[in-house]
Amino acid sequence: MSVSVTTTSGDTISVSVGGSTSVSFTKTTSTVSVTSPSTSTISVSNQGPKGDTGATGATGATGATGAAPLTNGVNNRIVTASGTDSLNAESTLTFDGSDLTIDGSIVNDGGGDLTGFGLVGTSALTQFRGIELDLDSPMVSGPDIKLINSNANDAAPELIFQKTATGADDDELGIIRFKGDNESNTAHTYSAIRATIADATVDEEAGKLELRVAEYDGTVTTGILIDGDTNADGEVDVTIGAGAASTTAIAGELTLGVDLAVSHGGTGASTLTADGVLFGNGTSAISAVDLSTNGNIIVGGATPAVVTGANLAGSGLAATTGDGTLVLAVETLNQDTSGTAAIATTVTAADESSDTTCFPLFVTAATGNLGPKTGTNLAFNSSTGDLTVGGVITAKQYHYINANFFDDIATALHYIPLGAPISEQAVDGSSYTDFICPCNLKVLSIELQLPAAVTGGGDITMTVLKSDVGAAVGTKSAVEAETLTMTSDNDNDQLHFLFDNAALTAKQAMAISIQSDTDLSTNQHWFVTVVIEMDWSTRNSGSSAVITS
Repeated sequence: MSVSVTTTSGDTISVSVGGSTSVSFTKTTSTVSVTSPSTSTISVSNQGPKGDTGATGATGATGATGAAPLTNGVNNRIVTASGTDSLNAESTLTFDGSDLTIDGSIVNDGGGDLTGFGLVGTSALTQFRGIELDLDSPMVSGPDIKLINSNANDAAPELIFQKTATGADDDELGIIRFKGDNESNTAHTYSAIRATIADATVDEEAGKLELRVAEYDGTVTTGILIDGDTNADGEVDVTIGAGAASTTAIAGELTLGVDLAVSHGGTGASTLTADGVLFGNGTSAISAVDLSTNGNIIVGGATPAVVTGANLAGSGLAATTGDGTLVLAVETLNQDTSGTAAIATTVTAADESSDTTCFPLFVTAATGNLGPKTGTNLAFNSSTGDLTVGGVITAKQYHYINANFFDDIATALHYIPLGAPISEQAVDGSSYTDFICPCNLKVLSIELQLPAAVTGGGDITMTVLKSDVGAAVGTKSAVEAETLTMTSDNDNDQLHFLFDNAALTAKQAMAISIQSDTDLSTNQHWFVTVVIEMDWSTRNSGSSAVITS
């Protein structure tokens, strides 16, 4: 509805529509009121002459701002402005009262701090354009940075340092510094890993990696340098240490794939060939010598040199060379010498059998540099072979026991008559069968001559037996037995029974039994000799006493 009203008198103009007041103008308050309907158009035209400007009316109260329209509204979505007069509930940005979930990137493009992160989910912080990212932890340990890949493939997480500007030689690509406070609480770099571009040429790209540590005065110095700028495909150079006095310790084996190059020994040899030796004094050129000839050795001096075995021997020595060996032998000496000589290992001796009185040399200890001595109570006649001893010989000596007998031994067990009666004995422990050992002894052998008339053949067994002090002499145990087989053709032949270790100790009673498995003859003469080794150093040399063990 459009209404145009002009008036020249009166204070109020009212316009009624349908019997109700819709618009009213009041002169004194300069107020235009619209009461109904809610949407109307009022047009006021200046039909008469323009009146004087009235006084400025009072400012009316500010009305309430209407709510801006909201789109995509869902619980927990964070609302952002969309344009100047509308709102949007973001589907990729939610907060449930404890967790803030961002399905996208977090971009810090200003100079402020990005702090207070808890768990960051599957989304990535793909861009951080600040100068510094600080992870500050007040805890006992940490903070920790973990790169975790839970995929089952063979790919691993990566920590990438990348410069996107045009590269040039010696550009730094990344540095990892390890810092801490010194004793004055001043921060200092103690070690670092530095990566640079060694060669930025297209298709010839090469890198360099340095492992650095702070040395004596705190200067961070490269200790290991890995350089790929070698101008050779597949080759990388490594430099270890800093300074000529630095040392490199290798706990295990050092395996070289090529000849050993000597870089700091002067201008001499640079490789070591087979059967060669390198030597130098630290300042002059390295020299290589050939030791492939048998007997050649190096002799030290201002100028070490190879010397042959023959030249080393000179006069008075004989040189015998072999593969890796050199033996120098002293030729016959024909002059007097004085002083302390080395211990001789061999001497040259001549056969001398004409001197009737000789004195053997002896020393007073088993080892050491000792002077030779002689004694008048120890003499030797080289002409006759007689050895004269003024004392007792306490050593192992051979001894024998004659035990001949006359009897028919048939097949029963008999005992050799060590007490030398006229016949063998059928019972052990008699006064004819036992021999009391005066010292440690061993039965070495038994010699048995068969009778003149042997009527059969079979096995004859000789057994050495023993019993201890205090035991019944008739209850002996076997020490060792030997068996020989003979025939009826062995009349007057001898049987040699050799024992391996038929040993007895001092004070034991010894007996020797003989037994044949067949009847060899009638009553005949049997000739027996027992050969024993006696160790008189073990004899009983104590006072007279009753011995029970």
